[in-house]
Amino acid sequence: MSNREIEQPAPKVKENGNDLQYIPEELKSNEEIVLAAVACKGQALRFAAPCFRSDRKVVWMAVKQSGRALQYASDDLRGSRFLALHAVKYCHTEHDHVLEFLPAALRDDDEVVMTSVTTSGLSLEHASDRLRACKAIVLAAVKQSGLAVRFAAEDLKLDADVVREARPLTKKERKTLQKWQLQKDGQGKRSREEGNLE
Repeated sequence: MSNREIEQPAPKVKENGNDLQYIPEELKSNEEIVLAAVACKGQALRFAAPCFRSDRKVVWMAVKQSGRALQYASDDLRGSRFLALHAVKYCHTEHDHVLEFLPAALRDDDEVVMTSVTTSGLSLEHASDRLRACKAIVLAAVKQSGLAVRFAAEDLKLDADVVREARPLTKKERKTLQKWQLQKDGQGKRSREEGNLE
């Protein structure tokens, strides 16, 4: 393949990393093009040739752009504590978390989970049971999102400190909580009805 053929897709992926999905397969194996794509849009890693999902340099570049890119890395690299810590740091919104894609050992790692819930309180949902029962972790999560209390261990949901520290719910969060409650009530009602049928 000529340098000219390689250079043509490079500007496209530098402007929009997701354009990596539209280029010919053989170009998805070109490190320069893949690095340009993930530097622009970390989650473009999902369109790269499989060999790059195991390439620490490429995955690191993708994670620096978007922590969620780690979900597309190989199992081995998803299990890297170093990459996991940085991935949870590079998640920038409360719904943008990567904890759910990490192996169980990292979802039970105090530092990884604390870093994650500080950025996205709702990521508490994917923490280990041990850490969902850890008051310090739960406090950090509810300070970031009052809705995170839903994922705390039962004995912490009504803990005075947790309730006091929980960030007040926004209007949107209150609607979400009402929706969750309706779903829960609907499931409970169905379970009771099914129990009556037996």
